[in-house]
Amino acid sequence: MASSPNDHGWTPYVDHGTRLRVRAVHHHGDIDYELCMEGGQMLIRRLDNHRKPVVISESYRGLARQAEDAWASLIRSLS
Repeated sequence: MASSPNDHGWTPYVDHGTRLRVRAVHHHGDIDYELCMEGGQMLIRRLDNHRKPVVISESYRGLARQAEDAWASLIRSLS
């Protein structure tokens, strides 16, 4: 598992045209992290609120268990 927020393989967020449901949020300075469900998959989104317009990236799109494990790892690395 990744050891820092920068190791999570962030890529530009791609909207799949389905409803996005935010399951959990973690605020870390100007960055918000969201554990989300979209189109039957889970993913982690990172919103960089320091930039205008806000830059949205995603990581770990896929199975719920893998995304939840990645989320737990990310939150631990931010603490």
